[in-house]
Amino acid sequence: MKILYLALAFLFLSLSAHASDTPAETPTDDATAHEAPATEDLRNPLLTMSGVYIGYRFQYFDYQEPSPNVHQYGPLHGLVVGVDGLLPRTDFFYKIEAEYLTGVLIYDGFYQSGGALEANTEDHTASLRLHFGFIDYLSSNTSLQIYSGLMYRYLYDYVQASGGYRREISQITLPLGITRRQALQNWAYGLTAEIDILASGAVKSHMSDVGPTYSDIENKQSRGYGVKLGADFDLPFRKMVFMIQPTFQYWLMDDSDIATNSHGSFLEPYNISKMYNLSLILKF
Repeated sequence: MKILYLALAFLFLSLSAHASDTPAETPTDDATAHEAPATEDLRNPLLTMSGVYIGYRFQYFDYQEPSPNVHQYGPLHGLVVGVDGLLPRTDFFYKIEAEYLTGVLIYDGFYQSGGALEANTEDHTASLRLHFGFIDYLSSNTSLQIYSGLMYRYLYDYVQASGGYRREISQITLPLGITRRQALQNWAYGLTAEIDILASGAVKSHMSDVGPTYSDIENKQSRGYGVKLGADFDLPFRKMVFMIQPTFQYWLMDDSDIATNSHGSFLEPYNISKMYNLSLILKF
């Protein structure tokens, strides 16, 4: 919960800063303590560097089920591609981003019988983000971007051990975020806080991989949330922009519903995931 409180604090401070930057009424004195919001012609173009982008993303993935104590961790690598821009003659913006990561993780847990198990796992993750929001220009070099949208997440996990089986997780989440961007002389940076609410989720366990007497099951997820905290540093380079993006993601999922097969009843337990990301991106 501390991560959620931290994200909410960032959202509150950003909005409070926006309120303090906006004068209650139009000043009549030439000496004013506030820099008036910039007109379109005076806005620093570094605040709205739109385009198509592609890059490399590294992620350190850390998954835990506190009860029983199951831990899965390790590095993932992959690609991120996307496009963003402003709607014509408006301050509304959009962003579409796709991500694919893959790697081998370490699983430290238990067999269903209770025996300890440590094995490698084959993992693939993919996501598609659709964002739509509004840019409020606090000055010619500062902006506040507020957005919402939709995100689809897919995770594939296969424990490579005797008795291991494949799991596929599909989730739809609703993000709400805010980014405060600052343009400097020849580069810009931004700070982002985002909260994601789980709209729906499903976990398909291919238990038939264990043996012919097992049947596959599917558990539904209905409660969970995520938090994303990040920064981006944008460096113009000729007609491109080089972007460095460190981010931290936190996901908490509550117990799923219960599914049954001939071997008993099963649920996807309460779990916590932490993802530490570093992205190196070129925007055209």
